[in-house]
Formats: sequence, structure tokens, C-alpha cells
Amino acid sequence: MLKLFFGREAAPGVAIAHVRELQQRNQRSLAMLEGIEKMAHQYQSKDPNLPYWMLTLSLGIAMTRAALDWGELALTKLSTMEGAAAQGAQPVGKNPVPVRPESGL
Repeated sequence: MLKLFFGREAAPGVAIAHVRELQQRNQRSLAMLEGIEKMAHQYQSKDPNLPYWMLTLSLGIAMTRAALDWGELALTKLSTMEGAAAQGAQPVGKNPVPVRPESGL
């Protein structure tokens, strides 16, 4: 995320690559969590701890799905920015921050 935070320092394609890599890691994590969920129901169905394990696991699954949803939105936005940069438009965020004389900045 730090690389994305400073994404303006590179071409949008670099940020796209970072988000795609994150998406791949999240997809692998989701597959692993869903596999654990399936195995837990198969092999631990009578364990009294199972409901608590499943609550914890369901949070991990929900958070990973949310991260994947965010990644899709980020890729869409970054692709738009990349297209604008390729057409020679000033990329979003390249406008300098106005300096107010009274602030001393």
C-alpha cells in the first residue's frame, strides 16, 4: 500500500502492477480460507469450538473479499488514469497544492 500511496511518482502502469499483484495474493488467500472452511465443516463438525473458529474465519473471508472488491475499483481507476496519461492529459493529482502565504508553507 505504501507503493500505491506514492504512486504519483511513477507511471500509472506501475501502480496497476502493484494492485494486480495484491489481487493475486488476495485471491490465493481467499481460496485458502475457503478451503479451510470446507475442511473444518468436514472434519471438525462436532467440535464445540467450531462456531468460534467459523466466526473468525468468516471475518477473514469477508475482509479478503472486500479487499478484492477494492482492488477491482482501484484497477478501473488506475486504468482510466493510464489512458489519460497515454493521451497526454495531465494525470489526476499532478496539480500543485496551493500555498497560502499566511500558513508559511
